[in-house]
Amino acid sequence: MMTARENYMELVKGGKPERLVNGYEPFEFVLNEPLLNKYYFSCYIEGQDTKNPFGVTIRWKQGDHAGMPYITEETKVIKDITKWKDDLIKQDLKYPDADWKAAQEACAKIDRKEKLATGLMVTGLFEASHFLMGFEDTLMNFLMEEESMHELLDALLEWKMDYAKELMDHLDLDAILFHDDLGAKDRLFFSEEVFTEFFKPRYEKLFGYITSRGVQVVLHADSYCEPLVEHFVDMHITTWQGALVTNDFKAMQERVKGRLICMGGIDSYVDREDWSEEEVRGEVRRAIEAYAPYGAFIPCITYGLPESIYPGVFECIQDEVDKYNKEHM
Repeated sequence: MMTARENYMELVKGGKPERLVNGYEPFEFVLNEPLLNKYYFSCYIEGQDTKNPFGVTIRWKQGDHAGMPYITEETKVIKDITKWKDDLIKQDLKYPDADWKAAQEACAKIDRKEKLATGLMVTGLFEASHFLMGFEDTLMNFLMEEESMHELLDALLEWKMDYAKELMDHLDLDAILFHDDLGAKDRLFFSEEVFTEFFKPRYEKLFGYITSRGVQVVLHADSYCEPLVEHFVDMHITTWQGALVTNDFKAMQERVKGRLICMGGIDSYVDREDWSEEEVRGEVRRAIEAYAPYGAFIPCITYGLPESIYPGVFECIQDEVDKYNKEHM
């Protein structure tokens, strides 16, 4: 029987997996490294307002599932895009080797026959932009201040390139899960033309560098991204994680012909306080029956890590995929 890694890699190669890949099953995450702690974990504290290293205010209300950037006229880091150089705080990504030791030990313990050692990079180029100045200013600046937006994105890209290098220099990874939400439930946040001008060439460079180091790119974007799937292939993305049910899986696979794995399809509406096992299992079966026939599909809840908001939902999803696989092997 194929291991979780072997089964996933058959899907990547366009071969013959023994069974459906079960969500995040092939990936084992290394999350105890210093960069992720600095730019994510240490900035998100429930019940507090904090600032990340760029000066972005993060507000996590008590009882909410997670924190979010809190952008007002007073908290904006970049108030005038033409003066972004005055406001963007330069980041030092260098850490002593001793600070990487715990993560290196965790990475070394991963059985590479069973799993892919996977790192996490959060807050992609679009998210980093609107964290700094808010959604409205970001979208308007694509139209009104193109030159300054290109300059800012070049600076953010340089930072991401350095971040990826530090991460891969210190950890022997097989994959990186990279977060950048690019759309809403039923549309992109911007036109395809904006994407191809401002983001695609920069992501081709960043993801091209990552893959040149022998590391796969898994893009988390729990969004409607159907118009972008050919671009995702060009951008060296192996797997798009977070594909919402509002995307046409059949049409997407007809266009990319298996060159991009779509991981998602399980609607998060089942993850709620009054969730029922029957409903969750029914949604898993619906997703498999609806999307698996078109190939290159991994049934998964669309969240950017292997979790659910309400206890038991994620485990129920996994169990139902396992149950389906046992029935069809």
